[in-house]
Amino acid sequence: LTPADSNGVSPAIDPVPFVKETGPFETNESAATPPVYRTATRMSIRAHAPIPFPSKTEVARLLAIPTPPPSSLTPLSSPFPQIPSPPTHTSPTYAKAPLGYRAAEI
Repeated sequence: LTPADSNGVSPAIDPVPFVKETGPFETNESAATPPVYRTATRMSIRAHAPIPFPSKTEVARLLAIPTPPPSSLTPLSSPFPQIPSPPTHTSPTYAKAPLGYRAAEI
């Protein structure tokens, strides 16, 4: 189509052939198998840069660095705070009441 002939509508292409175009398939005929479409995917893995092992002198230098004393704001020996648990109900009516009533009393 040339631009002068074009009106913005493309012609419809029917991929299914008409009955007139095809003949009946005979049982002794063999149909061509369509080609297999394969897609290949490539994976690339970047090699990691090797991490150098520290030398004995570097290890000795790091071990010689003094460790600062612990802060007085966070004492290491303080016990964890005790969180009180709610009291258990000991009244006989509470223990014998159905679950709906017990939930309503809480």
